[in-house]
Amino acid sequence: MRIPSLALALALAAGIASAGAPATPPARFILLLYEGPAFDSAGSRVAEYRDWAASLRTEGRQVSGDEILPEGTSLPPAEKGDRERLAGFFIVTAADLADATAVGRRCPHLHHGGRVVVRALGG
Repeated sequence: MRIPSLALALALAAGIASAGAPATPPARFILLLYEGPAFDSAGSRVAEYRDWAASLRTEGRQVSGDEILPEGTSLPPAEKGDRERLAGFFIVTAADLADATAVGRRCPHLHHGGRVVVRALGG
């Protein structure tokens, strides 16, 4: 089920802050937000996502994100029983995979039955 406020929440959460230029740029990670049958889509979560992203920025992390709309094509097509969908993403800076995973564990998406997948980005 599409959450109309997710796009707004992710847009409000996007932003960049830094506490000075680090000697080595931090690594970037993508947090993929999945929704399945157990996801609770009731109510607006704009403030919750915004506050979470703001807390990351106060830690000196760069944060951006967006909603992924359900319209599109899967190549090859998804299995008939696959009822989970990719609903959005955040890109965050972190020291390493363990640090990025700790950030992902704090994502509000988990509090509502969603799943967060953390992956490193190249380049």
